[in-house]
Amino acid sequence: MADKVINRSELIEKLAQKHNLSPAMTAKIFKTLLDTIMLSLNQGQRVEIRGFGSFEVRYRKPRKARNPKTGEVLDAAGKNKIYFRAGKEMHSALNKKSS
Repeated sequence: MADKVINRSELIEKLAQKHNLSPAMTAKIFKTLLDTIMLSLNQGQRVEIRGFGSFEVRYRKPRKARNPKTGEVLDAAGKNKIYFRAGKEMHSALNKKSS
């Protein structure tokens, strides 16, 4: 596993260079994309990007949780969680066998 983390600004920089766009314009496009995905998920829609993957919101029921340090049993509230499932192309690219 790689220890390097690519952050938002590095992604924007790479996109801007690859497509000959200004970093400011690329940042606006990137923000619009993320805002659209978040808004769609917030409205209960599933977001699917072919070849990349899909995002959906699932409700996690309330449950009993345990503090590992103290052993105290707590009530964990129910909450919405975002789930991501990699698309077929991404899954294949990540799991290529080297020849």
